[in-house]
Amino acid sequence: MFGPRGDSILAHGYQGAFHHWTYNQDKANWQHVVTVSGHFDSVEDMVWDRRGGNFLLSCSLDETVRLHAPWVSTTREVLWYEIARPQIHGYELNCIAMVNRYQYTSGGNEKVVRVFDAPDNFVENFCNLCAIDMQKEKTSQDSKTRPVGASVPALGLSNKAIFTGGVLDMMADLEIKPGENEQYADNVFTNVTLTAPPSEEHLLQNTLWPEVQKLYGHGYEIFALDCDPDGKILASACKATRD
Repeated sequence: MFGPRGDSILAHGYQGAFHHWTYNQDKANWQHVVTVSGHFDSVEDMVWDRRGGNFLLSCSLDETVRLHAPWVSTTREVLWYEIARPQIHGYELNCIAMVNRYQYTSGGNEKVVRVFDAPDNFVENFCNLCAIDMQKEKTSQDSKTRPVGASVPALGLSNKAIFTGGVLDMMADLEIKPGENEQYADNVFTNVTLTAPPSEEHLLQNTLWPEVQKLYGHGYEIFALDCDPDGKILASACKATRD
């Protein structure tokens, strides 16, 4: 729908995500505007980060994990926004637990616990948006071995780490040329520096966290996860075989 003066457009996508554009008179084009976002199905679990409560992770039956944090700006009121979507999955997610500042685990109806690490691009954008000293964050984690981002292979459920500028750069290094009729997955990571909360397209494409491990053992749907304060012991529970 158009705004009353015809200089703004509000739309929503297939999964309920909002898109907002305004017309820039000086540049004579339409520009994306920060808008609200969030889960479109029941939220099953939430957890704060392990140091200072600077961000909040939530998982949902909409098969996503979303990261919410305050956008700190000198020109506007401090408000919380979705700044990353670390996991876009193929199963409903029921529980989540933080292991350390930049690592979390999730469990759902697929009976597998998955472990995710924050990529370098997320740490940079998190510091930019939340006015956090990036040097302290860099020294607290081994950023030399941290991947820059992640992407999901076609027909896959695991977020694969990317250590270069993106999938297309990796293809160029390997001298792989796309065919005329080939279409690569929409989730092709691009290293982007954010100055405002990301749009829906950016959340889907550039804010995934790499999956670093799978934990097996349960025979039924997982419904609870927890980690000790030192991040050394992880406990999980699944549905029983009988009532």
